[in-house]
Order: sequence, then structure tokens, then C-alpha cells
Amino acid sequence: MSLSFMLLWMLPATSFSFTLWGADAARNFSRKIAIQNASPIIQAIETYYQTHKQYPDQLSDLKPAFLKQVPSTGVMGIATYQYEKRDSSFAVIFTQNVLAGFNKEIVSYDPRHQYSTDDSLNQVYPAGKDKWQYYILD
Repeated sequence: MSLSFMLLWMLPATSFSFTLWGADAARNFSRKIAIQNASPIIQAIETYYQTHKQYPDQLSDLKPAFLKQVPSTGVMGIATYQYEKRDSSFAVIFTQNVLAGFNKEIVSYDPRHQYSTDDSLNQVYPAGKDKWQYYILD
């Protein structure tokens, strides 16, 4: 087997393997940043609840008294935060690509730990900070 033949197959295989590892590390890093940057939103929602004894219907209800503006996720590829008012709770959610746009990672904060997925087959994983979880949507 010639050296050029080995390189022809080894370089793409190595590159692909590094891409998989690198994508996972990048996704973990960007998730951590977006979770940190969501803290003012969560604090404002909880303060709103203490004042009004109910959660806001939407994030814009927080402005300007509880939150001057909805902060950026601070991560390219994570467009914005979404908010869901639930019966006795709420969720702050963001999404990011997993690998080349084939599937998405849905990251969710829920103070009551009532996480739901779009599909019963999805497994929910801890996101590295209390009350945050994520799952992969295929």
C-alpha cells in the first residue's frame, strides 16, 4: 500500500473524526455561554412573579420595569431565547445545530424540572447547570 493511498484515506477519516469531536466541544461551550447569558431573563421572570403572583404571558411583558431588553445569547448560531408560560411554571428555551444542520439541540430551563420533548423517543440530558436540560431533536 502506497503512502499516497494511505494519506488519501487517512486525512478525510481523521478530519471527519476531529469534526465530530470538535462539534461536540463547540456545542458544549456555546450552550454554557447561552445559559449564563439567560440569567437576567430568569431573574426578571421570577421578580415579575413575586410582584404579580403570576408569570408573564411573554418576555415583552418584562420590559422596561423588570428587564430593559432581552439579552442576546452571545453565541453565533443561537438566534434568540424563547419563552413558554406553563400552568404553574415557565421555560426559557434556545436551540442550536448539532452537526451540519441535520438535527437540533433544544436547551430548556424549567424551575420545576418539568421538561418535555417534541418526541417521546428523545432522551433528556443535564445541561451542566441546575434546572437546565437538553435533548437532541432529529
